[in-house]
Amino acid sequence: MLAAIQSGAIGGGVDLVAACDMRYATEDAFLTIFETNIALTADVGTFPRLCKLLPEGIVRELAYTGCRISAREVFERGLVNRLLSDHASMLAGVLEVAAEIASKAPPPASDKSWHGKEAQARSAEPGRSAAFSFPTSPSTSDFSPQFWR
Repeated sequence: MLAAIQSGAIGGGVDLVAACDMRYATEDAFLTIFETNIALTADVGTFPRLCKLLPEGIVRELAYTGCRISAREVFERGLVNRLLSDHASMLAGVLEVAAEIASKAPPPASDKSWHGKEAQARSAEPGRSAAFSFPTSPSTSDFSPQFWR
């Protein structure tokens, strides 16, 4: 999953960004765990995910203070893959990466390490989109165009 961040990723937006595979941001973007500022606790996996992506001390500072961290800083720390100047260039860049990914064959179904923990949930309903889930069996029928609907 690709995240395109413009302006603020606040509270639940940080959760979403942390759960993505790759992150791209405009230079004016920032992240903040805002729940701290309103006496709440971020509780949907924010801290464990962020601690795998940023140094623990930085995550603690964000969690304890509710302060903003700039896109430049999270780019320098490796959370953001690419920093782009504005909204249009960011969308163009993210769509370019998505097209490049889409042009490749999906990873082998037997390679569980590639799937990541987030990709475990696959739609049980026929006809629902499974664009970011991969089949659990190597059957070629799983890779038919209708699978990717």
